[in-house]
Amino acid sequence: MKLITDLGLNYTFFVQGILFLISYIFLLALFQAYYKAYLQRCNLVEGQGKKEEADKIQTQKFQEKYEVKLKDLNKQVQAIFAEDKKVTVQKEQEIITTAQNSAEKLIADLQVKIDSEVNKQKEQITPFSQELSKVITKSVL
Repeated sequence: MKLITDLGLNYTFFVQGILFLISYIFLLALFQAYYKAYLQRCNLVEGQGKKEEADKIQTQKFQEKYEVKLKDLNKQVQAIFAEDKKVTVQKEQEIITTAQNSAEKLIADLQVKIDSEVNKQKEQITPFSQELSKVITKSVL
């Protein structure tokens, strides 16, 4: 006890210590609910950050997956367009060939018709030309 009195401590030190412990326990009990809420909030914020990061990663995975699907669909569409273009070009060539053949046949038929008309007109003109030549010959002589 002499050590305590030599340090200048008396019974008020112990009273203050007991009051400090009572205050500490009271405040600990009082703020323990706030501390739990603080921890829960910290966990939620960290949890939201982790969830947000996981969502970003999942979004990137979905985006990559759908980009691959989009590329595949574009390839399929291009293949379909290429096939349709090929078929269209073939049909176009068939139509052009058919039109050329029809035009050539029509030209040949018209040429035959023209030749027959020319021959017919020559046959009709021949008697007149003979008479005309006789008339011209008489006039000249």
